[in-house]
Amino acid sequence: MINKIWTVLAKGRGFGSREYARNVEPVAFNFDQAKGRNMLDLLNPYNDEYLRAVYAEVLTKFLILSTQAETARAFDPVNTYSRSTMVYPTSGGVLVPVSLPTDLTIHTSPDEDEFRSSGIGHASAQCVVSTGGNTLEADGILHTYSVSNGLSSAIEIFPGISIYMRSDFTAPIYTFVYQYTVPAVVDFGTIWDRVETSIPAWSRDELSRIWMMDPRWEARLAAYIMSVVELFANG
Repeated sequence: MINKIWTVLAKGRGFGSREYARNVEPVAFNFDQAKGRNMLDLLNPYNDEYLRAVYAEVLTKFLILSTQAETARAFDPVNTYSRSTMVYPTSGGVLVPVSLPTDLTIHTSPDEDEFRSSGIGHASAQCVVSTGGNTLEADGILHTYSVSNGLSSAIEIFPGISIYMRSDFTAPIYTFVYQYTVPAVVDFGTIWDRVETSIPAWSRDELSRIWMMDPRWEARLAAYIMSVVELFANG
């Protein structure tokens, strides 16, 4: 099997965009088994595939360079970790015209902390502007607004992402796609805060001893991650 560690840490599910995913083989592990899954959710709490991929990548690199490096490489000998195979989307907003006039201006007011705290890292909304009725439909949600020489009232199309429009409308319907990606910053301090007070399950007594006796948080976290991937492999 290829990329066993990454498969576990990415929660073994497929990715809509292959650009930011390594090869995963979800049938190889039992992702419903309770012990490992609870620990994995503390390491990588995201369902959003972009954030999930970023966390899986960073945690994998941490493990294969850690005090558990030899064990990790023996556990996962067939891998692509030496190659940077993933291309992450550029952070920020991108407006993709479908039938969009040049005189329509979209302004955004992102609250990236709220966006990220909602568990969303990369989202796309199809927007249809009905100028006759002054409505905008974004992914099935209908918003009303008024247009003047200034900006329209804010329309929240994602949690934490609001848009404003300004235009002298001349056509009845405009369509565009708005995509937004937050910067994905993996904070090991936050990860450690989540796992430090947990009650881990252990795949081996040796890892439990490291957790209990080693004063280095890096060594303890490496033992925790190694136990997670071994629990899934043995599940």
